[in-house]
Parts: sequence; structure tokens; C-alpha cells
Amino acid sequence: MHTRAVAAVVLLAIVVVTTLAILLTQQNTVTPPVPEPPADPTRTLLVQVRDPGLLARGSVLMGLDDERLNQLWWTADWWVDQIGVQEVSGAEMGRKTVPYVMQTVQDQVQVRVDDAWVLDRLAFAGLVDAVGGVRIDVPEQVIYLTDRRQAAVLPQGVQTLDGAVAADYVLDAALRDEQQRLTRFQAVWDQVLRRFPSDPEGTDSHRVPGGPFEGHDAH
Repeated sequence: MHTRAVAAVVLLAIVVVTTLAILLTQQNTVTPPVPEPPADPTRTLLVQVRDPGLLARGSVLMGLDDERLNQLWWTADWWVDQIGVQEVSGAEMGRKTVPYVMQTVQDQVQVRVDDAWVLDRLAFAGLVDAVGGVRIDVPEQVIYLTDRRQAAVLPQGVQTLDGAVAADYVLDAALRDEQQRLTRFQAVWDQVLRRFPSDPEGTDSHRVPGGPFEGHDAH
């Protein structure tokens, strides 16, 4: 055989062997699975305070963004949803199931709602008492109805409210201006958050079952 022909055959054999070795190596290599990103921790919480008639009189969606608290508020007369010909207001959301409320708010505001914490009057009052009451500035004298439908007076100026008074102040059945009710709820809730212990040791001494960002509690 001609010398050049022999060289060509040898070169071809080398190429074939090398190709087979590469294919076998690829077949034996196990491709590691792509790790799934860790699930996001609970970052948003819907808080709802309901009156004895199960109407939601105070609502706020709270979210943590890089350790910064953001809050979205709405009034009880805000139109939220419609079932057939029935319009569902923010207040009437209190008569719906917690999952329905969470999903509906999420659909309306386009913000994921991870959890909810629903409080009746007694639970709301207990929370305020658990943090030692709240100190708010009442812009002018207020006459409100207590849970026993009795008139009570809250004088103008800086006041320290216990749980029962704070709950009646927010859930006041005589109040018709829902924007004013929202202002009252914001003032009380802001002080609750400011007084709520942020460290585990402090939280134990003022323990509130189902406290903020601990899971939803439907009453």
C-alpha cells in the first residue's frame, strides 16, 4: 500500500477512536439537577378588625421589603368585588371566608397576600392591652358608642387608651365617616406596631397568640 494511503487510514482510525471516547464520556456524565430557588418566606400579612356584626371596619395589608414595613390601607366603604349583581364592600369582606378575602384583595391590588390575621373586638382589645395600651393624639373631643351602645367621651389631646377604649374608638357604631374611622384605626395600629416587641425575649413577656406575621386567625 502506498505510504500516503497508509497514513490516511491511520489518521482516520485515530479520529474514529477519539470520537467514540468523547461520546462514551458524555453518556457516563450525570448532569446535576438545577437547584430550585428557595421558597420565599411570608412577607405580606392582611390584618382585618371586625365588629360584632362581622363587618370589617379596619383593614391593612402589611409587607416587608428589605426590612422596611410598607402598609396599604382602605376604607370600609371601598368597593372590592362583585358577586353577580351584589357589590362587596371592604366592610362586607368581613363576612367572607379568610381564603376568599386573601384572594380577592390580592386580585384587586396585584400584590401577593401570604397570610391573614383576623381580629374581632375582643382580640383587638386584648392586643392593645398586651402592648400596654396606645398613646394617640385626639384632634378634637370625640363622642363615641361603646360595645354596650352607651355614649362615651374622649377629650381632645394626647390620650393613653386601654384595649376596650381603643376598640370602641375604632369600631364606633355611631361613626358614618369611614375615612375618619380609617384615620382612627391608623393611629391605633401605628402605636400597636411601635410598642410590639421586636426581640424574642421581649415578645415572650408580652406574648399575643397569633401575633403579627405568625399566621392567620379567623374569628
